[in-house]
Amino acid sequence: MFKNFGAMTLGFAALGLAACNPMEELGDADAEVAKFHRDFSAKNFDGIWNDSHQAMKDSSTREQFDASLTSVTEYWGKVKSTERDGFGINTNNGVTSVKVTHNTEFDAGTAVETFDFIRDDDALKLASYDIKIKDQADAGDTEAESEE
Repeated sequence: MFKNFGAMTLGFAALGLAACNPMEELGDADAEVAKFHRDFSAKNFDGIWNDSHQAMKDSSTREQFDASLTSVTEYWGKVKSTERDGFGINTNNGVTSVKVTHNTEFDAGTAVETFDFIRDDDALKLASYDIKIKDQADAGDTEAESEE
């Protein structure tokens, strides 16, 4: 009955690694952030919305989404440069999520952006987006550290 157990275990382990290759996930996330920034700077909210995960679409109406991004682009302006500051990858019940933070310089200053992606078939799709003024984001990190 357990004669092929070792081969079966190895097969499941290989399948798990193939399904969640951290470097591939990170590469895909970096590409999606770059695409988001191109669409954001061009005010192509249709592109961002259409490429988003259903979780993003379920969290707000299209009108709320457009109003929010319009407000952000009016305040921050276009993206000048960005650098990944951190990332996390999680697979739970066959669903892979990738969270990346970026320090991004805009026309109006520097902000910390957080992108949450969910793998949907063969593509990472944006599930949520958050932006904070860099000093406020750093202060939040300090407060969190002092509570530990």
